Amino acid sequence: VLTVLALSQEVYAAFARWQFPSPNEWNTAAWFALTALWGLTGLTIFALGLRWNMPELRWTGIFTYSAGSITALWLSLVTITTDFPPLINFRVLAFSVLVAVSTTTAFLLLRHEGELTPTEQDWCKPVTFGTAANLLALWLLTLETYNLFRSLQFPSSEAWRHAAQLGISVVWALYAAAALGVGIVYRRRLARWFSLALFGLALFKVFLVDLGFLTLPFRMGSFLVLGLILIGVAWAYSRYGEQLREWAAGEQ
Repeated sequence: VLTVLALSQEVYAAFARWQFPSPNEWNTAAWFALTALWGLTGLTIFALGLRWNMPELRWTGIFTYSAGSITALWLSLVTITTDFPPLINFRVLAFSVLVAVSTTTAFLLLRHEGELTPTEQDWCKPVTFGTAANLLALWLLTLETYNLFRSLQFPSSEAWRHAAQLGISVVWALYAAAALGVGIVYRRRLARWFSLALFGLALFKVFLVDLGFLTLPFRMGSFLVLGLILIGVAWAYSRYGEQLREWAAGEQ
């Protein structure tokens, strides 16, 4: 704990001293850097807890990682209009690190499941961290899509918000298609259910939210893209439907 606190203080002090990346944004950037630090130190502590067979150390690592994830989500909400450059900024760095940490933690839990205490087996399931990784990645893509359109003011200063909402719907649909592919290739039923749920959310957003303010060209684009993606999903289920039924009994 003292090590984490000391490192956090030094990271924050460095941003404050150098006013990096700018005098107006250094505080937000410092906090995002701290969330990445907490994620990495949490994973390190958790891995040491596995190696030394110390449940208390593993719980400390999970708590540190959780603190980083919750703080990053809160920061992303209160700083959504911060003038970060799109795609290359400290928010992307923080969330990318947290996604990698969540994925690695899920892998370690799968690999060392027999070494965990009964309480850990009940509360620290690999699917929990896998789901967290997907939700963090999806939220990051949503934020950066919105930030990209806002930064470019594309296609115009009056219409960029409409285009951004369309872009978010398309990003959700593409992410759902990717999740479906992973679920089919790696025989993961939960990944396929996550994909279908996200498809449903994207369609709900298009029909009940986006259509209320999208102009005709954006409506045509949204229906075209979603239609093509759904055709691909239908083909995948028709092509692999029999295999999916055979795999279902032995899947996690």
